[in-house]
Amino acid sequence: MRRLGLACNELAVLAPLILAEIFPPYEVLVRFGRWDEILAEPDHPEFMVFTRAFRHAARGIAYAAKGDVKSERTEHMAYLEASKLVPAEGTFGNNPCQAVLAIVTPMQAGRFAEGEQVYRDDLARLPENGWSLFGLARSLELQHKSDEAAAVEARFQKIWSGADVQITSSCLCQPGS
Repeated sequence: MRRLGLACNELAVLAPLILAEIFPPYEVLVRFGRWDEILAEPDHPEFMVFTRAFRHAARGIAYAAKGDVKSERTEHMAYLEASKLVPAEGTFGNNPCQAVLAIVTPMQAGRFAEGEQVYRDDLARLPENGWSLFGLARSLELQHKSDEAAAVEARFQKIWSGADVQITSSCLCQPGS
């Protein structure tokens, strides 16, 4: 039994490496609107607190996109509770886990200035990210920063002109937002 306990502890130490294999598929499934696949994913072991929290966020987004508000609210509440269990020192790649989880709700909660900063931070890393340019333009528009929003929108239009999909939000997880 002691040997089994040691094996579990070793797995817990490897959790950050395991995150690199589990978290990105959720992001991809959300980005491309694969709602049923997200909802079919099983839960993760308790020691994987970050991926458990992000799974609830992804499920909430999927339910919202499918119009199931009651289930979305249930998953959102589960996400909020699960995210409290993620240690402040936890990381995913180069990013603190708390920072990754923090991007889930600002625009949905009407915190447009906070959403603006999230998009600006992303654009500092990836200056030509059309998804973030779209989101930044929207957050600026919702804050009545019309001139700046128009400039960002023009930049988005230039970058997105060759895209094969037209978007109405900064994520396919929020159609029409």
